[in-house]
Amino acid sequence: CQILYRYVHQQNGTSLDFDPERIPSAWEFCRTLGLLGGFIPSKQRPLPGIKILSRAIEQFSTILKVYRIISDSG
Repeated sequence: CQILYRYVHQQNGTSLDFDPERIPSAWEFCRTLGLLGGFIPSKQRPLPGIKILSRAIEQFSTILKVYRIISDSG
């Protein structure tokens, strides 16, 4: 979760705060993951759809692979 929050915060400039003492709810995680996939929240659409989530999961998977490679080599 921390990697996702830090990446989305850095890329989108959103004011996301990750509290390591508290696990994010499914709603918070889904919305943050959606931001990674290009989701723009609105009153009519508070959560991303399946297409955006699937794109976001692919991107997040790549981010995690790169993170693991970097953290293992350092």
